[in-house]
Amino acid sequence: MNAKSWIVIAVILAACAASVVLWHAHQDKSQGPMTHGRTAFTFTVAANKSAVFPLFGASGERKWGTHGGGPWDPHFVWPIPERDVEGEVFTITHHGAHHNKTATWINTAFDPETGHVQYVYFLPGDIVTRIDLRLTERDPMTTQVDVVYDQTALNSSVNASIQERTQHGPDMAKEWQQQISDALKN
Repeated sequence: MNAKSWIVIAVILAACAASVVLWHAHQDKSQGPMTHGRTAFTFTVAANKSAVFPLFGASGERKWGTHGGGPWDPHFVWPIPERDVEGEVFTITHHGAHHNKTATWINTAFDPETGHVQYVYFLPGDIVTRIDLRLTERDPMTTQVDVVYDQTALNSSVNASIQERTQHGPDMAKEWQQQISDALKN
């Protein structure tokens, strides 16, 4: 990644951080504490790690992911043309409970050798989320995927949404396993 790319990423992260600080400074303290939730789940896929890993890039997830009831459709800010790399920045529109807000995502780890993928996204005024994935090849045809979601509310109106997600890890594991298995068949 060149210096210009890192500058773009730094500006986006600084804007996100400034938004959180400004939002927090103007936040009505009477709304109560913000929720932090952690969801962790594990599943296995009948394929080797080199076949599974690319499906966890923002672009690769197009083959299996859904978002808000529709297809996963990230809009890349960097790199252009889009490709899955550490440092990629993209946006996704969140529908439903978040009232069609656009989240800014950054990939903070994308290492095929170690099997580590990580994203952080910021949904202005609502949630900051970190998603950490570890892929481990159990044998030449089986890959274990460990997923951890850490979410912090920036608005008490999303506390219930975070609490609900923390209860649905097993459902998410089954859903992801099926979607990824189907994508590998195509």
